Amino acid sequence: MSHEIMSVKLCELDERIARLHSRVRLTETTDTAALRREVKSLERQCAETALTLGQKLSYTRSAIAGELCETYETAENRMDGMRRRLAGIIARSEAPAEEETLLAEYALDFALLAADRALLLSMKAICAQRDAEREERKLS
Repeated sequence: MSHEIMSVKLCELDERIARLHSRVRLTETTDTAALRREVKSLERQCAETALTLGQKLSYTRSAIAGELCETYETAENRMDGMRRRLAGIIARSEAPAEEETLLAEYALDFALLAADRALLLSMKAICAQRDAEREERKLS
């Protein structure tokens, strides 16, 4: 069962990555005003997705979900603080565009790391599911 869930989530990730590629390519040819509108739209989308995820976690009764919810809220608060600090650093920089590019590059590196960690958790969940099924078969 867990591998089906992982497959669905991976399909969602594939779709999001494809959209990310498209949006990056689109920004290379889009005028600045349109790009700024896209930025605002994506900021709203990110806020909505974060809110939905937080609500989904808060409504789940699992102990793990409660811990994840608390950790997620802590991480979001820390990220907000970091965004404010980085905005100040970028504003004072002699090369703000280079700083923004470096920030984006590292954000993508962290996204890759998060994807690898999600894969690791998925593989462990599938192993645990198989172990449980094996134990169940032994008991039957």
